Amino acid sequence: MAARNENSAVLLAWSKMVPISQAQDPLGLTLRVTARMSAELLHCITSITPRARYFSFLPWCVSDFGKREKASRADADLIEAFRLREKALTLGCVLHHDGDACRDGRLVGSDKAMQWAAANPGKTPKFSALSFVKNPALFAYYNSLVHLGFFNETPEGNGSDQVETEEEAELRISDLELSELGKRVAASYEAAVGALPVVAKLTKEPDGCRPQELKKWGELGGVCEVATAGSPDRALLREVFFNRVGSPGLSHKFRHDSLTLLLELIDRIEPRGISFDHSVLGGAVYFGAAAAGDNGTEVVRLRIPAQLEDIANRW
Repeated sequence: MAARNENSAVLLAWSKMVPISQAQDPLGLTLRVTARMSAELLHCITSITPRARYFSFLPWCVSDFGKREKASRADADLIEAFRLREKALTLGCVLHHDGDACRDGRLVGSDKAMQWAAANPGKTPKFSALSFVKNPALFAYYNSLVHLGFFNETPEGNGSDQVETEEEAELRISDLELSELGKRVAASYEAAVGALPVVAKLTKEPDGCRPQELKKWGELGGVCEVATAGSPDRALLREVFFNRVGSPGLSHKFRHDSLTLLLELIDRIEPRGISFDHSVLGGAVYFGAAAAGDNGTEVVRLRIPAQLEDIANRW
């Protein structure tokens, strides 16, 4: 609104700032722009799907279910198979880390698994009656797995890129079939844990998996361990995330270029002792420079290669 002073000059009188949470956005522009940029730059990886090991572990669950349960039991349930294996992995990781969660990101259900481990030291869990979380991690990672091309076809009812609720996801997931890429990823995780006796015991005797057996699962197939050079699924997951395996979706190029840009910048600043964070990224893409030195007074020039100028401008 405007007000007039005694000299008839028009002045602006601003109202009190309204918190963004109370502002009206009837067209949903803020959400849509943010969601679309995220989809382009981080296709198939969202704020709730950051743990790389799940991208090999979950396809492996489908494969292992088909081998151990589906072929022998007509009433075998895929969702329950996911729940059982996820409980074993989560508790195994907690036991491997001596009662704590994984260092580089908690698995779904870690908090309750930690509570159980603290209250039951040395005891064998009864997985048939034990629950760490209401919904398995599959429900959070489901759309990411679909869009990465890990299944032969999208299950009925999933015809869009929109994120569905966990309840909707459970209604759609009934009989997933791995694509050739999904089989490759599953086999890579099988190479990490398939020889463990506890893997075979879990489906036959879910209440008989001893803590030391589960701890070994966490040691070889946990979230943190995918970062080690000896992890058999590490190389393939890297190829998937950099879109070197023919995954569907035009947005993969944006993600590939984004990751390449980040690695290029890290390679340039590492010798100068600069820690990479959002401010360094901002300075690099906006000004082509980063601050260095004890007080940040030294300017390090970071010329963006011509091949990465497009993605740098997008950031």
